[in-house]
Amino acid sequence: VESATDTDDPVQDAAVEQVMDAVRMAGTEVVTLPATPTGILIALTVCLTPGADPAIARVSILAALRPGQPGAVFAPASHPLGTSLYTSTVIAAVAAIPGVDAVRVTEGRRLSEPAGTLHEVLTMGPTEIAVCDDDQAAPDRGRIELTIEGGR
Repeated sequence: VESATDTDDPVQDAAVEQVMDAVRMAGTEVVTLPATPTGILIALTVCLTPGADPAIARVSILAALRPGQPGAVFAPASHPLGTSLYTSTVIAAVAAIPGVDAVRVTEGRRLSEPAGTLHEVLTMGPTEIAVCDDDQAAPDRGRIELTIEGGR
């Protein structure tokens, strides 16, 4: 069962467990496990076209990636439970922004992995959800690091 957010809700967990217990086959046990948010680090080098404003590009890139915007790469609905994260999805979202000429992923990893690690596909376990909130108040929920080159 996936909720609208990836945060723990003990009331919802208890309700799901009660429903699953009521409909389970006799002699079979049912176990419910909470989802595990897995913080991701994405580091990008973005080259802008001549004349593009780097400040506007930065805001547009972060809006395309951070949760909170419909269709953002890291919106909760974009990566259901256990779904792998492809760095090509991040590249495509950033490359579609006006003024962006080229995008390169320089780091793509779980926060628990060593610095400098680059995976083309970040595989999630069956109870994991890839999160990248890029919020300084919650550093364990992922980071986005941008290096912007070119432009004005």
